Amino acid sequence: MLIKNILEIDDIFNSSKGKVIAITTHVNPDGDGLATALALYYCLKNVYSANPYIIMDSSYPTFLDFLNYKDCKITSFMKFKEEINKIDLLVVLDCHEEDRVDTDTKIFSLTEKVLVIDHHIAKEDSMKENYFYYIDSDAVSAGLMLHRIIRKSKITNYISRQAESSKNQNTSFLKDYVDCIYTSILNDTDNFVNSNAKKETFLVVAELIEWGLETHKVVNPFLNRKSILYYKYIGEVLSTISLNDNMKIVSYYSTLKMLKNNNQTLDSYSKMMRWTKGAFDVDVQVLFQEHENNLWKISLRSDLYDMSKIAHHFGGGGHIKASGFQIIGNFESIKQTVIKYIESQIS
Repeated sequence: MLIKNILEIDDIFNSSKGKVIAITTHVNPDGDGLATALALYYCLKNVYSANPYIIMDSSYPTFLDFLNYKDCKITSFMKFKEEINKIDLLVVLDCHEEDRVDTDTKIFSLTEKVLVIDHHIAKEDSMKENYFYYIDSDAVSAGLMLHRIIRKSKITNYISRQAESSKNQNTSFLKDYVDCIYTSILNDTDNFVNSNAKKETFLVVAELIEWGLETHKVVNPFLNRKSILYYKYIGEVLSTISLNDNMKIVSYYSTLKMLKNNNQTLDSYSKMMRWTKGAFDVDVQVLFQEHENNLWKISLRSDLYDMSKIAHHFGGGGHIKASGFQIIGNFESIKQTVIKYIESQIS
């Protein structure tokens, strides 16, 4: 069921007092899905008095370790299942497909109710009749969508009091919340350079500042705090740049060997494509990232063509201008297949 009035979500949260709420996001958790999960956790615990858990089978990424995640109950599905046998509500953030969550899909069989909050283009064949969906492909991030709910709900006065009272013992909750929502916006606007950064985006940021956000304390650790070997690694990746025959598709790649040689982890893949975002003389950008032996994640970017349709062809998804998918196989064969298909779609 599609939710049109977001106060319906506030009603769902209001009925969650003392109940077990599981929160999860997509595979390869990023600065939108995971930061939004943290923000929701703080709200459910501190305001709605629920018993929330964040369920993710990936390790917590180091590029988000500046956010206060240590005060949250973050666990894998297996450990969670050993402790909890029943979920009152499962909230899925930043994706709406069951097979893309960063945990065992058996989690859906443990819950009485599923709420999905996502800003990607909805795949109708992935949507279930008995789930609640808040979908808005025009929203800049899942975090901004969560903030819409929070600011229009009954807890707005509560949050305002937190902002005005530095002596209140729960003030840290508000700081954690605004840092996470701002991180989600930074992540999905690429630091406000994407075309999706519209009026609402800046109005929300202004409101977050009123609530205590210090922007530099988020921007610097999220985007700039990197080791010198990270920049050496980026140089190696950019040195692989190649163009197709008509010079309109640029591609480059990263391997596990590159990561290992520069003492980097898979976290270093985060926001990789921002290094070529300013290239004005190509139509499509393609990044191949090796996640496991012969398992490649392909990211697509274009201001001219619908990348979501291309990603859907390969079993992935995303936004019109930025999408991705995963594929298993030999790199050269994968690259040839992907580039050839893109050429057929943009010619």
